[in-house]
Amino acid sequence: MELLKKIWKELSVFALVLVIFVGLWMYRKITVTEYKTISWSSLESKIEKDDSFVVFFGGKNDQELSSYEEVITTYMDKKNVTIYYANLDKLDDASTYLKEHFDIDKQGIWTLGIIDGEIQLKESGALNYYHLSKWMDRYQEMKK
Repeated sequence: MELLKKIWKELSVFALVLVIFVGLWMYRKITVTEYKTISWSSLESKIEKDDSFVVFFGGKNDQELSSYEEVITTYMDKKNVTIYYANLDKLDDASTYLKEHFDIDKQGIWTLGIIDGEIQLKESGALNYYHLSKWMDRYQEMKK
């Protein structure tokens, strides 16, 4: 009987810890906005389907990327929009790919506004919050 009580007590503690972790995970999912990472094949597919969306890309070794990611997530929190991220490190020859598909001459951080499968806006470099907001306003106007 003592063994059964001990097992029950251990299971209770485990269940309580599990419930706390699940609760914290759900809280994080509800309160923290994250940009969506998109694969290059999915990006090409969205363009072929004539979708309208905003995507930014860069490599993890770009020094400006971490600050830009923060600007993007802050903007997404406030404006409730979706912005995708494509990682240049996943491409074998990123420079050639960017030139062929997006008419971009150099690697780095780029933000593209794609409307009906066509690139309508592109911006090089990490934008601060003010400039990103103005850029997104132009994008929204063009979408209308």
